Amino acid sequence: MENSSRKPKDPARSGCRRANFHDYSSPAFYMITINKNSGVPAFSTIEGEVRGAVRPFCRLSESGWQISRSFGEILVEYPQCRIVRQVIMPDHIHFIMEVRQYLEGFTLSKVINRMMGRCTSSLRKSGLIGSETSAFTRGFNDKLLMRDGQFHNWLNYISENPRRRLIQRQCREYFTRRQVVEIAGELRSVYGNFMLLRHPEKVPGIVSSRYSEAERAEYERRWTECFRSRGVLVSPFISKAEKELYRQAVDSGASLIQIVNEGLPERYKPYGEQFALCASGRLLIIAAPTYDCAKQARGRGDGKWVDTRAREICSLTVEAMRLRRPD
Repeated sequence: MENSSRKPKDPARSGCRRANFHDYSSPAFYMITINKNSGVPAFSTIEGEVRGAVRPFCRLSESGWQISRSFGEILVEYPQCRIVRQVIMPDHIHFIMEVRQYLEGFTLSKVINRMMGRCTSSLRKSGLIGSETSAFTRGFNDKLLMRDGQFHNWLNYISENPRRRLIQRQCREYFTRRQVVEIAGELRSVYGNFMLLRHPEKVPGIVSSRYSEAERAEYERRWTECFRSRGVLVSPFISKAEKELYRQAVDSGASLIQIVNEGLPERYKPYGEQFALCASGRLLIIAAPTYDCAKQARGRGDGKWVDTRAREICSLTVEAMRLRRPD
């Protein structure tokens, strides 16, 4: 039995990506991600149309139905917990879990591990996987609800998962050419994965010598949590310290939104690593709406414009951002 007074396990040892500052027995909302193991049949197929009348959705396979049923069976044993919303994608599962009462003597990990174990047992008994095969990869990823507006963004993120997958499959050109996006009523040129604007975990990666010790510590905590949960770091990435954050984000598997104060030429394409990150959906470059050939140096511009925009983008709701077709 787990002792609730113990510190959470080291993520590197437990296989989980965890917020080490949080008591995982306490009431809270969490967004959980569990990944399918290789060789396990797809949990679902994505159907519908990106631009058509049928909204994209997940049609569960036999393994997906068994997973959904197993989740329900385990949660009967833990009435302190409930799933608010879930999506069973072909190769992973997202769900929002609410812990409604303090978990005496155990933590959230026990509940999630029991759910994963029941799924594996069910798939083995049905012959869908071998007796030595696990349904999921080791561990799980959790995100802790920490601020206003985050819950609404989570709900939207889960609901939009099938649509995002279809866009990645059917509309790859969106990620490798310049687009126009409306952000809070203003048009911006963008290149890369514009859907990162709708990601629920966006954190400003602005480094300033004016931060107090407490402010610096809070930002460092948020940056660490962003890398841990593979969120989105938003920054101009100009200073040496911000470039170091950029490298940490890339190496940790997080995504990035880079703010630049000049426009993008019509046939603009980034080079090397940045092009690969855009094509894989992990980078979005946001620029001024028009290109000025006389303004090409990537600096902080007038009145720290890029810093302000980075913070604004992190605070906006998903409704404030939408793709616009170029004129």
